[in-house]
Amino acid sequence: MKVVMLAVVVAISLTGCCGTSSREAAFHDGVKQYTLASGMLDEYEKYVEADPVIKPETKKIRKDTAKGLRALIAQEEASLKKDK
Repeated sequence: MKVVMLAVVVAISLTGCCGTSSREAAFHDGVKQYTLASGMLDEYEKYVEADPVIKPETKKIRKDTAKGLRALIAQEEASLKKDK
C-alpha cells in the first residue's frame, strides 16, 4: 500500500509540470515502468480483490485509488506527448 501511495504522490507531482524536459519524461517513464509495466499495480488489484479480510468499502476505495493512478499516468503521458 505504501508503494502505491508513493506512486500516486509521484504521479500527482508530475501532472503539474509545465513544458517537457528529458528529465521529466524519464521520471514519468520510471513511474510508468514501476507501476504498470512491471505488473505491480495489476498484482495489487488482484491482492485487494482476493483478500477476504478487506471490507467491501475499503476494497472500493483501494480499487478507485489504483484506477486513479492509472488515469494520472495516462494523463501525464498524453501531456508529455503534446508538449513535444
